[in-house]
Amino acid sequence: MFKIIRLLAKASTLIWLSVCIPAWAADEAILQHKFTSQQGNTIVLADFIGVKPVYLKFYATWCQPCNEQMPHFQKAYTKLGEQIAFIAVNINLNETDEAILAMQQKYNMQMPIIKDHSGQLASLFGLSGTPMHVLIDKNEKVIHRGHTVDQQLEQKLAGLKQSGSQTETHLTAQPTQLPDWIKQNQPQLLYFSATWCDWYLADSRPEQSQRCIAGQQFINKLAKQYSNLKITGLMSNLWTEQKDIIEYQQKFDSTIPMRVDNNNQLFSHFKIEQLPVLLLIEQGKIIWRKSDFNQTDTLPEHLIRKAVN
Repeated sequence: MFKIIRLLAKASTLIWLSVCIPAWAADEAILQHKFTSQQGNTIVLADFIGVKPVYLKFYATWCQPCNEQMPHFQKAYTKLGEQIAFIAVNINLNETDEAILAMQQKYNMQMPIIKDHSGQLASLFGLSGTPMHVLIDKNEKVIHRGHTVDQQLEQKLAGLKQSGSQTETHLTAQPTQLPDWIKQNQPQLLYFSATWCDWYLADSRPEQSQRCIAGQQFINKLAKQYSNLKITGLMSNLWTEQKDIIEYQQKFDSTIPMRVDNNNQLFSHFKIEQLPVLLLIEQGKIIWRKSDFNQTDTLPEHLIRKAVN
């Protein structure tokens, strides 16, 4: 997948195939959460879900296909906004308020725009890449989840406009739990980044790209200097599979163990909004944090002693 996405990104085109509709759990706390929209209004998903059809579009300002598809989203809102609740959900990863406002103005986005501050909406709906379209009917069933503007999406939208519901069903997922290795007593370092952070953001967010490169270089140096440090790399699940991890490790000559953060569960739990981030945790709690890898400071010696095997 990594090689395919790299080629398509260079062509400013990204095609995703929607597979089976994933299970999702209607977490009442998330649905009752009060989001403040970019327009300054209070948005509560529970006011819409189960009341009328809902169209959620997950996006990022630095995402090329998100920009390419946004005119369609605005056009659909203009046409169907009375029958369907449209909400643009910014995934709030490597974002700024200025960039969100600039994109809003560029495409004249008139629908409510909210930021997924905690990443809980992304986890709830199984975000695996942007853009992502989620259609929910009046019966609270997810009847479409995909990444492309295609005939299937248009047919589902037309069906929602006419009836507000579809016959497709979904299962209810069980609440996820933090893995046991995160909650263990032994202090450990967690390095949060993304396999695409260095190259995909090179043009749209060059400073961010350089921070990701500097972060991995810092981790490599730390791992070589202290071979008995317990460090785990956690890569965002956006556009990422295990084979992408292997390519990334080879590219940066990284020796630390890395894994995909499935459903971005730990990104959400530790409230990771900017990449990269290095955390020292103990019993699942943060005791030290580093996000500026252009600084020469390293892990304090007394913390290093806590994190050795």
